[in-house]
Amino acid sequence: MFAFFHETLKDPLSRLADLRRNSGRPLIGVTPAYFPREWIHAAGGLPVSFWGAALPLSRADALLPPSCCPVSRSILEIELAGLTAELSGWVFTSLCDTLVNLREIFRGVSLRPTLVFPIPLASDPDCRRARLAALIPEVFEKLARMTGKAVTPDALAAAGRLYGDIRMLQRRLYETRRSRPRLIGARDFYAAIQADFFLDPAEYRLRLEALLDELANAAEQKELRAPQIFLSGMIAPPADVLVLLDRLGMPVVDDDFANGGRSVSRPVFSPEDPVGSLVQTLFGGRPCPCLHVPGIDRAAVFAATVRECGAHGVLFLPVRCCEPDAFERPVLNAALAAEGIPALTLEMEFESLPQESLRSRLEAFRDLLEESGR
Repeated sequence: MFAFFHETLKDPLSRLADLRRNSGRPLIGVTPAYFPREWIHAAGGLPVSFWGAALPLSRADALLPPSCCPVSRSILEIELAGLTAELSGWVFTSLCDTLVNLREIFRGVSLRPTLVFPIPLASDPDCRRARLAALIPEVFEKLARMTGKAVTPDALAAAGRLYGDIRMLQRRLYETRRSRPRLIGARDFYAAIQADFFLDPAEYRLRLEALLDELANAAEQKELRAPQIFLSGMIAPPADVLVLLDRLGMPVVDDDFANGGRSVSRPVFSPEDPVGSLVQTLFGGRPCPCLHVPGIDRAAVFAATVRECGAHGVLFLPVRCCEPDAFERPVLNAALAAEGIPALTLEMEFESLPQESLRSRLEAFRDLLEESGR
């Protein structure tokens, strides 16, 4: 069922030329996170999302030190290595200082145009809406320069429907996992979600529809006493970590990754209510440590989400040197402790992961949950 999605992710950079040729659209690289990809599609482009890559970092170290986020460093590495020559431009958001600085570095080392979308973080909602209202036409104009095609209301509406369909299908996949967590392994699940980053959206929609139909008819798995896990962090972990969770019999029931549950929970942009829908696209759904929303207690929302999905424990998988994520983790741990929900933190790297150490810590966490009756 999942072979196509795994094949898509095997070497996605080598597929960029075919993707551009088959789609007939210029490819636009999208860095983390929450930029409305439907805007790029409405401008005649095809968004390709980059969330880091497992490759040796040799060139990027000269411009971003090891103390910087490995996601940004690996994105810079693939650009400096010439692996993104098929892209017609790059889009950056202002989620963190590293991403803001990364855009400035790209302006000096890349010949391709770059666009930055500064997400306003004003505590006054009226100020935030006013800034977003001014940003929308500015971004559309810059996208048109990248793709050579102006954004029109009809194109926006069509792109909104397409990406809205994808978002609903992804939510159905999440719902399927919550209701039948032993049906879908962690590695298979995230392959189906992440293949979205490197496929034509029309093809991805068809593939996801077919997958959900197969899952609906799949036989129930034998009930096993195994603790259900909630995963948390900025990005989903490398495949070898997911394989380890599957081998240890630790079914994942939900997550709040920025390239997973957080993005899936957000609505897509609607041209019928441009500013209002953009506010929801950026600040709606599950809270993110990079986007402060006045009046929202992320720790309380997080603990409630974990409890409601039936998770027995939480596995924090932070990317090394991700400061926004690290700052909030003590508060999240306190909220979980108040609910009696155990948690374990395992810091992630892209290049090398100590498998035996990971296995030992995950086994100990699983045994703790089982012994506590969870």
